[in-house]
Amino acid sequence: IYLFPNIKQTGLSSVEVADEILKETHVLTLPGIAFGDCGEGYLRIAATVGMNKLEEAFDRISEMSIFSK
Repeated sequence: IYLFPNIKQTGLSSVEVADEILKETHVLTLPGIAFGDCGEGYLRIAATVGMNKLEEAFDRISEMSIFSK
């Protein structure tokens, strides 16, 4: 029920990416570093809501400039 996507291509820390996602899209993710040093470069996304909400969240996130590099 959790996703752990790799966000290393952004060049930002997992905390920075999680903060940007929350600010820009109002979607809450957890920085991977919260799960130890090996989690840096990843985010944790809980897939505990319906498909419509997940699709909306991913649509918002995919529009962010940090992911269009």
